[in-house]
Amino acid sequence: MDPHNEDKSDVRNLLSEGRNAEEVYSLMRGKGWYSTSPGPQDEDVNNLFSNIANLLWDEEARIRGRASQVLCWTAAVYPQSWSNVEERVATRLLEMLSDSDPQVRSDVALAIVNAPSEKVNGVPNPEKQLIEKAIPLLISLLKDENNQVEIDAGWSLGNRVVDWILRNREDHKLVLDIQRRLARHREAANREHVASYWVWNARTFPEAAAKARPLLLQLAGDADYTVRDLAEKALSYLK
Repeated sequence: MDPHNEDKSDVRNLLSEGRNAEEVYSLMRGKGWYSTSPGPQDEDVNNLFSNIANLLWDEEARIRGRASQVLCWTAAVYPQSWSNVEERVATRLLEMLSDSDPQVRSDVALAIVNAPSEKVNGVPNPEKQLIEKAIPLLISLLKDENNQVEIDAGWSLGNRVVDWILRNREDHKLVLDIQRRLARHREAANREHVASYWVWNARTFPEAAAKARPLLLQLAGDADYTVRDLAEKALSYLK
């Protein structure tokens, strides 16, 4: 059988084995399902993307969640194929942030911020409308009943979303609102994101970093050693 004619059941089988997005992507490349440099009209890749997208409606929760990660991960490599499914997929991904299964909510919280449409300074940039609509939903997940969902939503907000806002909207108020929520979160992992972001980016966004100083001073007295250490390092980079 021509490997390019494999249907979605083949990808579904890989997902059911517990493979993560990067592993599935590598296996698909190994099977020849992806050409090395697909063009805008590469029918094989476009069909595969459509098949993966269909799995977002799968009745099995773990398949839905893992499909979201595979789709968004590979979309960064093949944005043209992503654009062919984007309209229906974007709405579905937002819906899945409220899925009844906590693993799906976690998977999508991590995946949705990887869906690209253009590049900023050579870095894949999340699709504008999708990321903007996802922000309030991700914020609401910081109070999820499931601990891991809270942590995964915090990672996406504290890293990709904050960075996207600063690079595309320069909305310091929104960034500080997100970081305040993370800075007072019960999970140290989420508080760490605030400090660690400024360790790496204080000199890239000095004005925004200066506005975050009160938060960093607060975190420098955190009960968690890692949070304190990161906050102190971030403060040392502020002008």
